[in-house]
Amino acid sequence: MVSVKLLSRLLWNSVQLRKEAPWGMAKRFYTTSEPDVITMKQFRKDMLKMMSSLITWIETTDKEKIMSNMPTEQSQLPTMSMADSLLKGVIPLSISGKERLTYLTPYKDQVRFGRLLEDLDTFAVACCYKHNESSSHPDGEYQVPRAIWTLLVDRIDLAPAFRQVSADRDILLSGHVTWVGKSSIEATIDVSQKDLSGQSQKLIEAVFLMVAKNPINNSSVLVNPLKAATEQERAILAVSESHQKQRKLMADESLLKTAPSEMEQTLIHEIFLSSLDPSASTFKARIKPADSMWMEDTTLKTVRICFPEQKNLYNKIFGGFLMRQAFELAWANACIYSKNRCITVAVDDIIFKAPVAIGSFLYFSSQVAYTENHQMQVRVYAEVRDPETGASCTTNEFHFTLETADGRPVPTALPKTYAESMIYLDSRRRFEEAMLLRRQQTL
Repeated sequence: MVSVKLLSRLLWNSVQLRKEAPWGMAKRFYTTSEPDVITMKQFRKDMLKMMSSLITWIETTDKEKIMSNMPTEQSQLPTMSMADSLLKGVIPLSISGKERLTYLTPYKDQVRFGRLLEDLDTFAVACCYKHNESSSHPDGEYQVPRAIWTLLVDRIDLAPAFRQVSADRDILLSGHVTWVGKSSIEATIDVSQKDLSGQSQKLIEAVFLMVAKNPINNSSVLVNPLKAATEQERAILAVSESHQKQRKLMADESLLKTAPSEMEQTLIHEIFLSSLDPSASTFKARIKPADSMWMEDTTLKTVRICFPEQKNLYNKIFGGFLMRQAFELAWANACIYSKNRCITVAVDDIIFKAPVAIGSFLYFSSQVAYTENHQMQVRVYAEVRDPETGASCTTNEFHFTLETADGRPVPTALPKTYAESMIYLDSRRRFEEAMLLRRQQTL
């Protein structure tokens, strides 16, 4: 399991001078012989303390020397295997106490998914730091300074066993780097829990894409190259490379760039025709079909003030906090819309477009954008607003698939405008992808 002391060494190894580090170089990231078991809350608190010290170090270091020695090619950096970045941790829910309460839902013996999103984000960052802990400058004197940010969450797949997750048993996390570009890093995290018979059950698989930045000038920083060392690692790398190609393909086929397919155009036209008033000979007279709801009426909004307690390692608002807030709003929206308790099925494509500064007002807007039988695709947009200047920008985009707990059908969400139709089609594509992955899990 992971100890606070060892995590401190890990993160500092990515930014401190070799010769000046009083504790020396960490040779291992985790060890089962470590007696300390930390909660993710303690983990984040400790990293914030380290980043405060990092800022002091940057302000008192010869920056010109560091910048002049920065590697220009990945070949100058050590090649790592997937095993080199392996990290294991635990959320000790079996230990009763105040922290355990933060993981509980209002429903008996169930775990807050939003809290797990926070932990997954923290854990993915740690895996990426682990991958880069051996980096050094060509002259061997300095470590490469890196700040690792979450760029996007490619997907979070929930296994069928997630429905039986218990708030009384420890949750185990295991993850490592599965792909790297020049300055980008993909980390895959598995979450599991032992059932009552002691058998480990996989609950979640999450794929995060991170980016490495220079904390001195915010420019991109090269990351250690990755080489598959075993047949298993080669298979994992092949899947991750396929993910990268799929991301580019989906970006190219985005409805923001290309027109809907012929089938999608026909679908939107059929929805339009089904909502025309048959007693009026005009395209403007619209009526809502039975058991349906206009998308404009499916929204739920909230606003959060961004306090320092929610900051990340880089003095911005913690990405995991944003994910939790967005998910809990989406879940509440789905419950209100369906008049039922809802269960999370999948999380798709969480995009971090801009950092959120402390003191900002953060507006979250959720919408049920697609429905099918008892399932819903909910999208959430986050917009930050500066209270002094009034300036605003979109910072995040979230997509969640949920369903009613008892399988009761929900009203059909229907678009009324062209813009809503594009949102409807985009959400439909995401829903179909989530359902495809779900079917593959049952094979």
